[in-house]
Amino acid sequence: MSTTHEAVQRAFEALLVKARVDGARAPTVTSVAAGASISRSSMYRFHPEIVGRIQALAAPKRATQQETLRAKLRLLCRHLQAERDLTKALARACAELAAEKVALKEQLEEERLRFTLRLEALQKRLRGVKPVKLLHPS
Repeated sequence: MSTTHEAVQRAFEALLVKARVDGARAPTVTSVAAGASISRSSMYRFHPEIVGRIQALAAPKRATQQETLRAKLRLLCRHLQAERDLTKALARACAELAAEKVALKEQLEEERLRFTLRLEALQKRLRGVKPVKLLHPS
């Protein structure tokens, strides 16, 4: 066994003991590499067994995190569907209001035209009436 491999093994075990005793964070590839004074990429290239053990330690936590993310995703999907439904309902209401506005505008124009025609008819009638002479009793 090489000295580098022993250094990596000691760094991993020291961090693992510290995590279990002090409740510190579990060893990571980066922390073991730093403890053994090697690069992170060297850990992956030359010490895959230690990387595998580190990943196995993180697996339950990762599974919990993934389940939490799935729950959040389901919640966000339901929220998105509710927002889509609301948007569709609002769009339908806007379309109905726009149609009602057009109908009311047409009705207003008809009323305005009817009023104008009635007014013109009354004005013509007034013009056609002969002036009335008032008789004064003497």
